[in-house]
Amino acid sequence: MTAPLAWLIDRNVVSEMMRPRPEPRVAAFLDSIAGDGLGLASVTVWEVLDGIGRLAPGKRRRGEALDDHVPDAFLAAAAAATRGLAVVTRNTGEFCNTDVETVDPWAAGPQ
Repeated sequence: MTAPLAWLIDRNVVSEMMRPRPEPRVAAFLDSIAGDGLGLASVTVWEVLDGIGRLAPGKRRRGEALDDHVPDAFLAAAAAATRGLAVVTRNTGEFCNTDVETVDPWAAGPQ
């Protein structure tokens, strides 16, 4: 049986975890909430794949850095709001007028 989702992971968090050495605070935060149910919006999956496809061939194109791709916060907010999820993102300001709870794992301590 699959756990219900509690958290929607934003593209910048996925990008961070794809780095050779992710920020320890982000990894620790995700470890602390992993049992709660983590999800990705389809727009986030698209952003990651599209971002990889736009990079020049080589190390970066393999997905080790995607920070140049801008996420569509409103689509992620809509996905989170319709399912009652909190969004895990570095860009909390992009969600300020959406009534969606956000958590910045770069600033948050373990849950």
